Amino acid sequence: MKRFSLITLLAVLCASGAAVRAQGRLSLEVTDGKQALPGVVIQVHPYALWAQTDRTGKAVVNDVPEGACEVEASLLGYVTRTVRLSMGKDSGLKITMEEATYALKDVVVTSQRKESPGSTVTRIDAQAIAHLQATSLSDVLQLLPGETVISNPTLTAASRFQSRTLDGNDGNNAFGAAIVMDGIPLSTNAERANTGGTLSSAGSGVDLRSIGTDEIESIEVIRGIPSAEYGDLSSGTMVVRSKTGVSDLRGGVRIYPGIIQASLGKGFKAGQGQVVNLSWDLADGKSDPRYRTDTYLRTGLSASHTLNLPSGGMLTTRLRYGFVRDWSGPDPDEPVQDVNASTREHSLSLSHGGRFHSDALLARSWGYDFSFSFKDSESFSRKLLGGNTPLTNSLTEGTFHTVLLPLQYYGEGGTTSRPLNAFFKFFDKFTLTAGPMYNNISIGAEWRMDGNAGPGYHDSNPALPLSTGGLRLRPYDALPFVHQAVLYAEDAFRLPFVKGKDYPALSGQLGLRLTCLQPHRSERMFSLSPRVNLSLDISRWLRLRGGYGLTDKMPSQAMLYPEPGWLDLIHISAVKDGRYIGVYTTRIFDRNAGLVRPMRTQKAEMSIEAKTAHGQSFSVTAWMEKTDGGFGSRTLTFDAVAFDRPSIRDTLVQSRSVPGNTDYHGSWGVEFDFDLGRITATGTSFFLSGAWTETRYHSTEEVYVVPRGPVETYTKTWVAYPSDSRDHLKRRFSSTLRVVQSFPTLKMVISAAVQAIFYDYSLYKNTLALPLAWISPSASGGAVRTEITQAQIADAANVRFRGYSLQDQIHQASAWTGVPEVWPPLGSVSLRASKNVTRHTDLSFYVNNLFFQQPWQKSSVSAQAVERNGNLFAWGFELSVHF
Repeated sequence: MKRFSLITLLAVLCASGAAVRAQGRLSLEVTDGKQALPGVVIQVHPYALWAQTDRTGKAVVNDVPEGACEVEASLLGYVTRTVRLSMGKDSGLKITMEEATYALKDVVVTSQRKESPGSTVTRIDAQAIAHLQATSLSDVLQLLPGETVISNPTLTAASRFQSRTLDGNDGNNAFGAAIVMDGIPLSTNAERANTGGTLSSAGSGVDLRSIGTDEIESIEVIRGIPSAEYGDLSSGTMVVRSKTGVSDLRGGVRIYPGIIQASLGKGFKAGQGQVVNLSWDLADGKSDPRYRTDTYLRTGLSASHTLNLPSGGMLTTRLRYGFVRDWSGPDPDEPVQDVNASTREHSLSLSHGGRFHSDALLARSWGYDFSFSFKDSESFSRKLLGGNTPLTNSLTEGTFHTVLLPLQYYGEGGTTSRPLNAFFKFFDKFTLTAGPMYNNISIGAEWRMDGNAGPGYHDSNPALPLSTGGLRLRPYDALPFVHQAVLYAEDAFRLPFVKGKDYPALSGQLGLRLTCLQPHRSERMFSLSPRVNLSLDISRWLRLRGGYGLTDKMPSQAMLYPEPGWLDLIHISAVKDGRYIGVYTTRIFDRNAGLVRPMRTQKAEMSIEAKTAHGQSFSVTAWMEKTDGGFGSRTLTFDAVAFDRPSIRDTLVQSRSVPGNTDYHGSWGVEFDFDLGRITATGTSFFLSGAWTETRYHSTEEVYVVPRGPVETYTKTWVAYPSDSRDHLKRRFSSTLRVVQSFPTLKMVISAAVQAIFYDYSLYKNTLALPLAWISPSASGGAVRTEITQAQIADAANVRFRGYSLQDQIHQASAWTGVPEVWPPLGSVSLRASKNVTRHTDLSFYVNNLFFQQPWQKSSVSAQAVERNGNLFAWGFELSVHF
């Protein structure tokens, strides 16, 4: 019913725009105060209209609806200007833009809340990224509200994009996060887990360390209900735009504890209406500056070509190459030195996009994006292993002779993975108006493909395997590729309540996204995601927003086509006359049950936004996100397996698990983001942000354990416990006060961040209580589940099953069960400074934990004090030169 109502509402709104209101012609001229600025991108909001200035700095936008609108001008290296305009039949506008330097009176070096009738969006521009001195995309996340813990830059620990959660190990939140770079979504749907190596993005999202920030122009983080344009996600959305345009040759060097980074970049004209941008990045990191126990090396090259068409279009082609080496070895004091784990990864991507505008009513702004990416990842590990167990490595079912592994040996092996992805998108945007109401309609279609052409896991010497657990080679290139076909439509509308006045008004976004996974195969599945964002604009100074939507993350290739289950049964393992005799049987279980479905998240938020005539703005947002069917492991069934041992025929009960939707994560909270304004006399600005967040998570799968009591040589009995036997709850209240001091005459800006965690609460329930049933072999040869009744629980001391006492299976709660852990408040201060030293030289400097706040604190349940903020004090600097 909800879906039908939404579709009906979209149709009504589109139909209401059939009558077009009066339209005019907008003429623009853009300069820097002295000379014309060509190549400036002009966007007319809220309509799907845009243009670019020619070599004389002029541009014309036709058929602009009469009434209030906003004109935005943006150019690489300049501060983006937004001008409010009352559009008439023939309007003209002159815009003066300023170069983005530290000589400006109001330098923006923090994140900014983007004013939008849609979802909650935080924007971070290039100048804020440069002042932050970010080594990778992961460092930028600390600018978001609620991200309060100051962390030192590091490249030796993987970092993922997580949104609105306190569970730092929530792989589903990271896997469900969307990162869209220059219109192209970055995909890890074909990544596979590395065996023995270090770097791996399988099932956990993009590793942010692999993305440098020196060539990023802006970042927008959508934390609420995203536009229907964005899909294959269940948490947050990050939209990254690279620098495109003419720019100086710029080189920079950063030196931090354990990190050395260098970069080069240049944008230049390559002919009439053509611009080429080149960039290079190198980052070397290690966990300890004294040793090279854990190291990370990243290098990247990118080239883009932009062609501005005389007809008013733009074609952009990008080529990117990246190399990553992740290595981990022993500490110099460890006795074993010749062991290590490493991953080497080469990546190559090619993308092309076109943007066009016309005067056609139903094609005001349209275009396409295409990309193809490929990675060659080789992980390797060398370990010292304890053997003295039979070698089981058969790739087929049957009974085989075997040998005994050495008592101790070096195992070598790894994984070769070659994921590749393809993406194509076509979109069209146009505006329909009727009286005072307008409807910005967006429609589009997408196709995505993810697959892996790698051979998979391998042992350097199959007779001395890297794993004694019986891992097998499984070629990834034998698996089907995963395809997604997508259609979406969205209406961004605005309806003033009083004719001739902009306020009050109702505006918002109504969107619908339809996805079909594997449309050409029997395992096809569909997903329909409606999304609604509404805004009541009471006045220019006050806005109320609310939204609700569903987002879906599709299963990865590994989830759709999991590896089979291997069971090795030892019949004989003995030594006779000094010769080892071993016989084993291998059974293979199919785990491709087709039970995994898309991971669906419900999102809702409500906010109040206010601003003053003096430049202050205030936003408070209450939000909720709930994922009932997160990806996890589901126990499909239990199999009773009979096999022969010397003199007897034995039976074991084997659990068969498959990928499923067994993870629950629910979060809610309140975020605030205040721009407290600027003291003009001193040039001091104040920003306050923070969040109260609560996260609860557990598995909806029953817990199966081996019963307490006599030890069975092979497991014949399992005991089932309720899924709520393990539950986790976290709460946190934190805030950050940022003070920005600009010195225009010195061409310098200093910022201080005072971050505090006022409340840190965690409650872990990880205790089994009353059992539900036991699983054991049946007389007919299968496995049977026997439910435990309340009467049996009441008389548990006298109830026995298969030689076990029911009383022993009832776990008593410890003294700490149900006792929350609360930490005292914790704070720290960081300082950053950036200065234009000369016309061609910039210098930046930072200090974390400026006052060395490392208090020894005890939690509410701990008798031992712990040093908090340990190893947080650090400093570093950056020198950049541009010509």
